[in-house]
Amino acid sequence: MPTQYIIQLIVLAALWGASFLFMRIATPDFGPIALVQVRVMLASLVLLPIWWLREGKSQLEPLKAHWKILALVGILNSGIPFVLFAFSTLHITGGFSAILNSTAPIWGALIALFWFKRPLSFSVGVGLMAGFLGVVVLVAGADSVPSGETNWALLAILAATFASFLYGIAANLTAEYLSGVSSLSIATFSLVAASLFLIPFSLQEIPTNPIPPLSWAA
Repeated sequence: MPTQYIIQLIVLAALWGASFLFMRIATPDFGPIALVQVRVMLASLVLLPIWWLREGKSQLEPLKAHWKILALVGILNSGIPFVLFAFSTLHITGGFSAILNSTAPIWGALIALFWFKRPLSFSVGVGLMAGFLGVVVLVAGADSVPSGETNWALLAILAATFASFLYGIAANLTAEYLSGVSSLSIATFSLVAASLFLIPFSLQEIPTNPIPPLSWAA
């Protein structure tokens, strides 16, 4: 693997991992739904002009043809999982949530095998086993449940695991039905769909207390 790709992989892992630390800071003040509403709306506002300048007109037809599945992917890949992960950080550590997030490729491969009937190669099977064992080792060594919150922590673990399962579904739907849509269009409009999906829920959960600057920064 070229050095450039290794560096990009490390930076991407750091960004994804850090998001769980920031969620743990911000979620108590915003609440899970309002926090995710802010996140996906900001992301949409950043990506929309970039998408329009880079490929807007060339992607209009693919978007019209695939808007329903794109909206579903947005809900399953951003709207619901982000809320579930934000909720999980209220009751387990951000590091533990990130570990559970790392099961998404395992779910994706299993969903591809059993739902979409795509056979797994031997190397993929070995990779799945290695990934599963790695998650087990990390979880077994994690001091991640605050004292007195066992029941809430269990619910948080289930929420984060289900979020990773939804990631696996969304990845397979993308591969199966959105091959003709650019990756930038998928990223942009899945976030737009998540933003629209969350609006009626976030309106019911608007924070009543002032949000500290640190939580806004996070």
